[in-house]
Amino acid sequence: MQSPEALIKLYRKKGLRITSQRRLIFEILAEERSHPTVEEIYQRVRLRMPDVSRSTVYNIIHELVELGELFEVEDISEEGTRYDTALDY
Repeated sequence: MQSPEALIKLYRKKGLRITSQRRLIFEILAEERSHPTVEEIYQRVRLRMPDVSRSTVYNIIHELVELGELFEVEDISEEGTRYDTALDY
């Protein structure tokens, strides 16, 4: 996944606003080396931004998938879809 700074440039180029929620999620994902679920990402975001809604996190994750910055990873467990942040292989 690109750095938070590169994602900010990409979003601006696409005409998307850089909200504090987006910026925080970019930072959290840049530090991520596993395959988190949206729920795991949401819990990490809430530690730093307690008033963020679950739907906001879901929407931002889906934006990143649509932009090709995250990939859904097939997961047969009951925890839900996982996302791959390491796109450099």
